[in-house]
Amino acid sequence: MSQSFHGRDLFAPVAARLALGSDIRWLAEPMALPRAAWPDDWAAVIYVDAFGNAMCGLRGASLPADAALAVAGRRLLRAERFADRPPGAPFWHVNANGLVEIAENQGSAAARLRLSIGQEIAVLPA
Repeated sequence: MSQSFHGRDLFAPVAARLALGSDIRWLAEPMALPRAAWPDDWAAVIYVDAFGNAMCGLRGASLPADAALAVAGRRLLRAERFADRPPGAPFWHVNANGLVEIAENQGSAAARLRLSIGQEIAVLPA
């Protein structure tokens, strides 16, 4: 689960459904999503949010904790939380969806690094 937005992504939606009197038993049922020949991981930016965080097509669990990412001529190290890096410092972390995300403490990583959807990233050994 997410280190940074666990309450927002898990607890808040469930609490809202409970408050509305909804049956939440469906949350415990596994879902199978059909997929064709999609790669398990894609080392590229797949989404940039309004805050300038760049979600990548890499599962966080597939990378060693000490791996670095190379993107836009920069070497980015992992952080568990935004506050683990000084303001203005880009880094990567595992987001609430379990995907690698490039972010910046108190800033826009997309703007600083000029990131865009489809931009490739490389995984570097530590």
